[in-house]
Amino acid sequence: LKPNSAGDRLASDDWFKFWTGLTAEKLAAAGLGADILVDEAWFDDLSKFQESDWNPFFFDSVTALFVGIGDLLNAGASESELKGKSLLQAVLNSEFEGLTGNIQYDENGDRLGSYRILNFQANRTLVDIGMFDAPNDEVTLTTAPIFPSGSTDVPWGRPMPCAPGYEYEDDKCRPCPRGQFAAASDSTCVDCPAGSFTSAEGASICSSAPL
Repeated sequence: LKPNSAGDRLASDDWFKFWTGLTAEKLAAAGLGADILVDEAWFDDLSKFQESDWNPFFFDSVTALFVGIGDLLNAGASESELKGKSLLQAVLNSEFEGLTGNIQYDENGDRLGSYRILNFQANRTLVDIGMFDAPNDEVTLTTAPIFPSGSTDVPWGRPMPCAPGYEYEDDKCRPCPRGQFAAASDSTCVDCPAGSFTSAEGASICSSAPL
């Protein structure tokens, strides 16, 4: 899984206008330190911002802080209260549409984000095959995953079914003990019916006891 860094807002005209409208003067007016150098060529297009998949996450993190501060001020908090647990709780209670998609948090403070599903395929390549949407607990596959066998057939979560006379236990196929049998593959060992027995381990049938 890879965190999804491209929500709908990232591709919107509003975001493009915002980013390309930035200047060194605007950033300084917003509080950027004078010792930080700004190359205004960064804002000619989105190429500088798109150099790292993590940049949208950085932007949304700062936005979440601003949203939390704004919510506290709108609730009547003083500037001295914009810190500590009250600010943290305000951030965790916030919900907005960020560059990486919808921003909201669960009861543990974890981001309920969306994740790209990457499938490790031949030639050691990672192929994007779908999305996991945590807020809605949904998985959407755009193509079937390829398993190590090279097939789209879902592999067994354990070795192939045990043969008759064996049962799966402790991560391996074990023979049925004497007095028990397993008539079919991938079944469990059961006691022989009354009046019958097995003389060895790994029996698939029980023999009638001699009279």
